[in-house]
Amino acid sequence: MAEGANPQPSTWHLFLDGKTSGQRFVLAVGALAGALLAIGALIAGIGALVGDDDGPVTPRTPTTPTGVTVVENQSEGADAFVRQLLATEGAPIQLNHKVMAPNASSHFRLEYDCAKATGCSFTRLEAGAFIPARIPGGVWYRGCYSVVGEGAGYGAEHLDLEFTENGVTCPS
Repeated sequence: MAEGANPQPSTWHLFLDGKTSGQRFVLAVGALAGALLAIGALIAGIGALVGDDDGPVTPRTPTTPTGVTVVENQSEGADAFVRQLLATEGAPIQLNHKVMAPNASSHFRLEYDCAKATGCSFTRLEAGAFIPARIPGGVWYRGCYSVVGEGAGYGAEHLDLEFTENGVTCPS
């Protein structure tokens, strides 16, 4: 036989023809991966069609559970909160309020009534014999409290509000 008449194919030619074990291995792994992906997509599609009986899922914010009132410092909500506490005149009040106010060592400083030209009034939110539930950026009053105010507030003089915890729920 003459040289070059029936040459032995190179490794590259064998690879391109699909005749090497390396290429067969790559093709088998690729086929297996494709099959698994198709099965996963089929299961996800069936799950989406079937759904559940609970209806659509509504996202929840973990920091503001249902029924919680968030009182922001220097807001109308802060003014409404102070007015609500003063209106109780020491009678028990059910609270579920996250008060976002700066911590000043033994109390929280809530600024309210900020619409006036002279700036905000402020009150010290003080705890009696209990330790309030501190949260990042403030305090969470959750339960039944008696609140006693010292001072007139609203620019007339200082205002301190002392909270006394009366339990989980107030008597009806």
